[in-house]
Amino acid sequence: MLSKILFDLFNPPSRFATARREGAVNYSKPAPENWTKGLTWGLMPFIKFIFKQPNFRQFLKFSLVGLSNTMIDFAIYCLLTRGFGFWLDHYLWAHVISFSLAVTNSFIWNSKWTFAVGYDLKLRRYFRFFSVSIIALLATQLTLVYLVEYLQVFDLFAKVMAVIVSVVINFFANRYFVFKR
Repeated sequence: MLSKILFDLFNPPSRFATARREGAVNYSKPAPENWTKGLTWGLMPFIKFIFKQPNFRQFLKFSLVGLSNTMIDFAIYCLLTRGFGFWLDHYLWAHVISFSLAVTNSFIWNSKWTFAVGYDLKLRRYFRFFSVSIIALLATQLTLVYLVEYLQVFDLFAKVMAVIVSVVINFFANRYFVFKR
């Protein structure tokens, strides 16, 4: 199955169409050894072009920082709510604390690494960053409510869609509003 996918993905359409018309394609066998030659024609130039774009590199860094923040947020929330009985009853406040710590971590890493504004961790910039995060959080909540309640979308799929909305809002707002040079 993997060989079929690789063959279909990396071979130029004309050669693939010719092989298919002649009945030469046998998907039960592994892909031909020279399937990588199709990379130079098909997907690789596009991938190289994308990776050369400065915004894409920033977006990858931003995504890595976001992944670490999600893990921090979830870990602190679980530690508070599962480790201490008080926070289990007050889970919304536990979420506020975990969200605030994750946003602070995100601000530090995005300042120093993603957008490379250096060690200039001004309070004003932090409040802008936190405001953007709150707006993205609200957009995520609205997306979830709309997809689940009104469109009857499965909640896990809706959460994935909401995360995509949040990532786009966060990246562009941080790039052009919080960390502008």
